[in-house]
Amino acid sequence: MGHVPLAVTAVEASDAGQKSIEHFEGLAYVISPAGDRFRLERLNLIGKPSQPGEMMKIPLRIANELKTLSETYDSSRAADLFAHFRRNNTWQVPTLSVTHVYASIGDQSVYADKRLKYVARQERDSWEHNPIVHIAIPEYVQGRKLWLQEALRITREANKNGVRFLAGTDSGGVPYVYYGSSLHDELALLVEAGFAPMKALQSATRAPAEFLSLKDSGTIAVGNRADLVLLNANPLTDIHNISKIEAVIREGKLYDRKQLDEFLNSAEKIANK
Repeated sequence: MGHVPLAVTAVEASDAGQKSIEHFEGLAYVISPAGDRFRLERLNLIGKPSQPGEMMKIPLRIANELKTLSETYDSSRAADLFAHFRRNNTWQVPTLSVTHVYASIGDQSVYADKRLKYVARQERDSWEHNPIVHIAIPEYVQGRKLWLQEALRITREANKNGVRFLAGTDSGGVPYVYYGSSLHDELALLVEAGFAPMKALQSATRAPAEFLSLKDSGTIAVGNRADLVLLNANPLTDIHNISKIEAVIREGKLYDRKQLDEFLNSAEKIANK
């Protein structure tokens, strides 16, 4: 499970037995008739010394690739790829929350998220200076926005074609993607891409248990692990209600809202020492 190397296609990875593909790595290279050209160009650049000024060209090269792949989406090729995944039982972890961050360059609400107070100062500083989420080149920004719509389309069409999904966020690897709560963002984006709220919830509960062959997890049943999040609003009517947490049960121990708030206050103090 993991990324798809540039040296192979997503189809080849699936045929070789890769159980899951993260971030839709390699999918667009198969779906677009222009994809193989971009894949081989990137592969050819690996290990070669950069020419003077080459680093400055990278955002424009990425922008051109994202724009071209989005504009040349081939529904027939996509359907063939999804059928391939279905036959091989190759799961997808799209990490749409990451793609959303990349598509939000210049959006001050991202840079001023209230969850930042729980992130250590040193890490916050690294986020503020990470170019990948601050490159204000118009073509690059537009390319990232196009790619979010492309990722939502791939999610929607793959889901319609019976491809299996798992919720994942890549927390810790990307700026402005938060441990824990970014999973809520991910489920909301899955719903935006066409998932029913129940199916989005199952991508973070029942589906991972099945994927990992955990017989005592993922569902509420006698004898299963007592790890639960209790909400005070129905997520099936609005997926955003998953953030309305009343209590958590972890390994059979109950943590009520007061205790959870104490944990958050403690985390904020530690982060801002």
